[in-house]
Amino acid sequence: MRKLIAILLLLVIITNVRANDFNGVQDLVARRIPWLKSHIVFKELRNVANSEDAFTLQTKNGKLIVSATSPNAASMAVNWYLKYYCHQSLSLQTENIFPLKELPQIDGMVTQKTPYKYRYSLNYCTISYTMSFYKWPRWSYVLDWLALNGVNIALAPVGTEKIWDLTLQDFNFSKKEREAFIPGPAFSAWWLMGNLEGWGGPESDVMMNQQVALQKEILARMKDLGIRPVMQGFYGMVPNELKQKYPSARIIDQGKWAGGFVRPAILSPEDSLFTKMAGSYYHHIQDLYGKDFHFFGGDPFHEGGSSKGIDLEKAGSDIYTEMHNYFSKATWVLQGWSGNPKEKLIAKIPADKVLILDLMGENYTNFITRNGYNGHDWIFGSVNNFGENTGFIGKLKYLSEEPFKTLQIPEGKSLVGIGEIPEGYNNNPVLYDLIYDVAWQPQPFDLKSWIKKYADFRYGKTDVHIQSAWQVFLNTIYTSDLEPQQGAPESIFCARPSTKAEHARTWGTLKTSYDTKAFEKAVNLFASSAYKFKGIATYQYDLIDLTRQVISNKGMEIYKLMISAFNANNKQDFRKYSDEFLKLMRMQDNLLLTDRDFRLSTWINSAYDFGQTPEDKKLAVRNAKIQISYWGSNNPKTDLHDYANKEWGGLIGTLYLQRWQQFINYLNEKLEGKEPQEPDYFTMEKEWADSPYQFRVPSKEDAVTKSLSVLKGLDVINKN
Repeated sequence: MRKLIAILLLLVIITNVRANDFNGVQDLVARRIPWLKSHIVFKELRNVANSEDAFTLQTKNGKLIVSATSPNAASMAVNWYLKYYCHQSLSLQTENIFPLKELPQIDGMVTQKTPYKYRYSLNYCTISYTMSFYKWPRWSYVLDWLALNGVNIALAPVGTEKIWDLTLQDFNFSKKEREAFIPGPAFSAWWLMGNLEGWGGPESDVMMNQQVALQKEILARMKDLGIRPVMQGFYGMVPNELKQKYPSARIIDQGKWAGGFVRPAILSPEDSLFTKMAGSYYHHIQDLYGKDFHFFGGDPFHEGGSSKGIDLEKAGSDIYTEMHNYFSKATWVLQGWSGNPKEKLIAKIPADKVLILDLMGENYTNFITRNGYNGHDWIFGSVNNFGENTGFIGKLKYLSEEPFKTLQIPEGKSLVGIGEIPEGYNNNPVLYDLIYDVAWQPQPFDLKSWIKKYADFRYGKTDVHIQSAWQVFLNTIYTSDLEPQQGAPESIFCARPSTKAEHARTWGTLKTSYDTKAFEKAVNLFASSAYKFKGIATYQYDLIDLTRQVISNKGMEIYKLMISAFNANNKQDFRKYSDEFLKLMRMQDNLLLTDRDFRLSTWINSAYDFGQTPEDKKLAVRNAKIQISYWGSNNPKTDLHDYANKEWGGLIGTLYLQRWQQFINYLNEKLEGKEPQEPDYFTMEKEWADSPYQFRVPSKEDAVTKSLSVLKGLDVINKN
């Protein structure tokens, strides 16, 4: 009898644990889709082959029955139903959620499985370009969005500043020395990757403690939603100052990174000091955040650096050993980028204890060059965006097919995941819906058919004009025929003025490879349904974004005419086209001021609100302005200027317009036979970043009406 009672109690406990597994998903539904809360039932799905994640959907007696192998699969199931049966959706910028009187019925049972153990998200750069000043309410939304898209592993380095602050205290670093190493909130990504130290700082104790509290909330929500965090590991990156304190330690200079930044040094993993510092670092992680972590990031020699004199095989093994000593289930997550991770670095680590993010899978087949990373686990990743520059890009057809093909080849045998890993998230929402849907598709699918469904759930109802426009977008802004390039075609408005402008940021391009006339016609077709969709936030966002691109394309046309007139010494035409160019910039600025997602003030206000003290507010705002202007360092020859350029209302109308006005004045004087001095753009940018922010009042014009007015005005320009 006692044994029977014990078994029954155990069964009750197991049942309760299983039931509780979906509590986090139920809470998610209540937060984001409240009308669905009382109509949904979650059940555990068992007996799925090969330990695949899977879910089923069916409707019975006025209820949606979600059966899933995990909370994460259950969240994806909710989103699947929401999109394909309710015609509703959430994106990172806007959402299209509304209550339904009747629960849409499913004919039979829908079953979806994924061959990918991992669905990954977030780039180090995303943490800074998109999330520098996120507080908990915004992080809460993003984490829910990740879960709804089936993401079950994501980068989570928030609060690492405090770990380093405490670690350096253990090694007798003064407060001033610690501040010189830890960067400001808008530049932590490149510090974590070993590219720079201290830039944008110093962070106050208040700000660091604020980030610790935020990280604890992030980690708790991740746990509720079945998302494994990738914490920041100790890989040997140390302050250059450490050489002064431990002159006998083997500390290797790493030279300079982009922009003239001096990189942090690397402490050889073979040195006894490495073991001591790693121990201190991991103890502080455990004390602040806990011990149940399975993944740690950290890339030695990212985008350069020196491994001279280092036994890479032993170094890699030692780095992993220290992770494993403190976290027994540790897996080392590395970026497949610029020749990294070096083959020897991971040679002695078990294949399933390394997880490589193969970046830019839409452009390069590094996994083939690297022979499937010699059997180490890897993730097919897309980095479509750089610097969170505004613009359209995404090889949708390629991304809808290539992951399936890769699974069939020898180099794909150790492919265990798929992910969208952009440098900035606030653009191209279609790409994220596509790639996370691809993860749950059993085979390649008809993209043209999918894009029709996308238009339906993106905007909430079917419209033939919008669906037709999206078919054109597939072959223009989202073509898969592009040569490899870093990010979307940039806007001429965002570029430093020149008679031979080729890019806004050093590694970008102003070249547009698609048919801009066909695109513009499709935008007008999309806009023809504007009043039918007025009030739908997702439609408004896309209409503004599409109209913005039409203006940007027109700006490039006028720029070429303006420069041709200058080169021909045609004063009349130069003045005509330069006036028209500046008019287009003001038109763009006024359009973008109508929507918070396209306003500079949204970014600046988030920075201001992020700071808790007057000093922190000032530092955060300055970080925000530096990042999107000259970036750094203080060297006028920095090649990082405009790396994070944006077509934002308020940014175009201030810094960018000022640069172009001075440039045009300069060329006008040259046409008059004078010898003027070329404008000093770096000084202009630095003064803009350092000056107090002058808030520009958002436009009171209706965004849809404004977009239609702009398109009509551009049509008149085209005819002239």
